Amino acid sequence: MSYKCLVLCSFLCITAAAAFSPSHGFGTPARARAAFIRSKLVPDVFTKFNPILTLGITYHVNGTALKVNLGNDLTIPETASRPLWSIPDIKVAPRFSKKTFVIAMIDPDAPSPTNTTFAQIRHFIGGGFKLEGTILRNTTPALSEYLSPGPPVGSPPHRYPTFLFLQPKNFPTTPFTTSIANFNISVYAKQVNLGPPLAGNFMLVQA
Repeated sequence: MSYKCLVLCSFLCITAAAAFSPSHGFGTPARARAAFIRSKLVPDVFTKFNPILTLGITYHVNGTALKVNLGNDLTIPETASRPLWSIPDIKVAPRFSKKTFVIAMIDPDAPSPTNTTFAQIRHFIGGGFKLEGTILRNTTPALSEYLSPGPPVGSPPHRYPTFLFLQPKNFPTTPFTTSIANFNISVYAKQVNLGPPLAGNFMLVQA
């Protein structure tokens, strides 16, 4: 093997390793897709999910950063405050760096994964998110303010997925006045022309 071929192979191996072992701790789009299918969020929430970006979700508790990583367990106290959202791999898709985004978080397991008569619960809907580096900051008020997870005692863990969408023109700015219960994010996405999710992440929370 020539020196040039050896260098090229080494570069490709390093690049592949970086792609499959991200240092930011939020997984990859491919891992997200697999985790959403494995957890049955596909098809329970969306019939298809093909992310092209990674959604970072970080809760800060007493100076400690707690990352949401595709189905890890967090507690009710740990998720009490609104998290910080990010796109840690935005450099791989610079065409999105100046875009505006919508973030949505729901609970499809209310009041229990075995009895979803209240699902979905709307935990957050907000538009006007723009990137500051890799951090998503919203420039407009939320349409549905952050509601922290509160699964009832005795229920199995609830799944709490969060999705990132590209914000369309004429996206609503009026806050929701309807109940947070019996929401449907896939129906809402069609109603306001959100298109498919660009990214997603989720955690498990149990009382």
